[in-house]
Amino acid sequence: MLQSIANQVAVAIQNIRQYENAQKLAADLGVVANVGIATSTITEAGQLLQEVVDLSKKSFNLYHTHIYLLNEEEDLLKLASGAGEVGRQMVSEKRAIPMDSEKSLVARAARTREGVVVNDVTAAPDFLPHPLLPDTRSEMAVPMIVAGKVVGVLDVQSETANRFTEVDVSIQTTLASQVAVALQNARSFSQSQRQADRETAVNLITQKIQNTTSIEAALQIAARELGHALGAPMTIAQLSMKDKK
Repeated sequence: MLQSIANQVAVAIQNIRQYENAQKLAADLGVVANVGIATSTITEAGQLLQEVVDLSKKSFNLYHTHIYLLNEEEDLLKLASGAGEVGRQMVSEKRAIPMDSEKSLVARAARTREGVVVNDVTAAPDFLPHPLLPDTRSEMAVPMIVAGKVVGVLDVQSETANRFTEVDVSIQTTLASQVAVALQNARSFSQSQRQADRETAVNLITQKIQNTTSIEAALQIAARELGHALGAPMTIAQLSMKDKK
């Protein structure tokens, strides 16, 4: 009789756990969706990343969240944004991690292109501590991948041991992919905007030059306007007179 009751209790516990996991998964996916909605209209990369880390820390009830971006040479991960005042201070320190660093979960996630979880950092030989985050007990790093290319790493930390599960890795990987796409779009928009600004500047300078009536005036306008457009402290325009004819 006791065995029968124990079996029923075991089944009930399993059902409750599955229900709780389903509820947590739904809630976490809702957070991912909300972060996506909140950042969908942001076209400036720095503002986008800051919004992501601040929202993630608050919504997932995390100790800390930050994002590292891979440089153009693909050999260094640079801290681009961090949640709260601590995160901003860390960014101001210009913190960076070499891709080949063996003592970094962030670098390992970027190299392996897979999520990395350490649920007890005190026993992890490759955990890289920071004095501004003394209470970190578990950490998860997931790569930000877009179009098959790693662009950065989303790193989250908790002050509770055994905080992260495989489900959490899946959720944060989804978020990281979403952020990678948004970042690429922001960069593309910024590049297009700069190109449009350059073309507008060239057209305005060309119009001013065409309205002049002397070579000297044309050269003065070219030097002055180009210097202003390029932010150059000194700009010189010279006319070559090799053929006097």
